[in-house]
Amino acid sequence: MIKQIKAHLNKSIQSILSQKVELVKQDEQAFTRKRRLSLETMIRTILGMGGKSLSKELLDARLTVSNSAFVQRRYQIKSEAFYTLFKEFTAPIPLNTNLPILAADGSDTCIPRTPMDTETSIQTQTDVKSYNLIHINALYDLKTGVYRDVSIQDKHRQHECLALIQMMEASPFRESSCYHG
Repeated sequence: MIKQIKAHLNKSIQSILSQKVELVKQDEQAFTRKRRLSLETMIRTILGMGGKSLSKELLDARLTVSNSAFVQRRYQIKSEAFYTLFKEFTAPIPLNTNLPILAADGSDTCIPRTPMDTETSIQTQTDVKSYNLIHINALYDLKTGVYRDVSIQDKHRQHECLALIQMMEASPFRESSCYHG
């Protein structure tokens, strides 16, 4: 079963690559020359990323490029590319079209420095000033392009899975309206 899923994902990625003209931002150099960060490499790397820093993710992917180079290449890909890939990959799954397609992800955000706030204050070295972070989890509707909910957590108590569960429990989508094939 896993081999079939991987084969279907590879087929979906190849389909996206054949639609490159529509799915990358149009400048004269966007994914035209052979480079280390080809469109296929970018898509596969982004899909394989976890919650590590970009530097660590690039090391894990064995990409010897700078963070800046990766980010610049990422901005050449339209967000529609990932939506199209998602649609292509999930096409065989029967879906209830009344339900939205949601994506959830978290991100750290700097807030004003307050060393006394032990929930958000981060001290990486004894000789360096601390900084403060919160963790923002967002629930995004891919069909409409609208954020449906947000959960803000203290950095030291971040829990993305719990945030997703809480956002889904608070959502207007109820179990009775889900597909029970």
